[in-house]
Amino acid sequence: MLETREKLISGKLWKVTQLPASIGMEIGSALVRLIGPALGKAAGGLAKSDKSSWLDAESLPILGDAIAELARSLGDPEAVTVIKRLVTTGVHCGDQEVNSKTFELIFAGDYKTMLQVAAFAIEVNFGLPFSSWARGAVSAIGNMRPGQTSGPSDSSANSAAGA
Repeated sequence: MLETREKLISGKLWKVTQLPASIGMEIGSALVRLIGPALGKAAGGLAKSDKSSWLDAESLPILGDAIAELARSLGDPEAVTVIKRLVTTGVHCGDQEVNSKTFELIFAGDYKTMLQVAAFAIEVNFGLPFSSWARGAVSAIGNMRPGQTSGPSDSSANSAAGA
């Protein structure tokens, strides 16, 4: 039986139903290719620190390189395809189904919410407690200046840590 979970994101109720197994395997494999390098940098940054957890917003200052890597990977055309498929399969915003047509309208200009919904879908489908860290990472990415290729500035990392 496919589980459905609900979460309030950006003031709206989002419902995510688990993916069928074959679609979940395809999306999961693509996500590993896309976010694996960022997770590797995160693990490396934490290995050099005294932090025991990387799934909290307080870790963001340590994880600047990982956040920058994640931001770069989100620019990959495959990332667009994977995120779109992830949030258009079994996802509802209120009573409205998110599909390939409504996706464009629902998320136009609201990329932060799109990434938060994607993080929630990852949590529901793959059992990863990804949402809290992703919420901080999304805030940090949103605070990066255009053309910035390294981690967030100290002020944006500090503000993201409080997100």
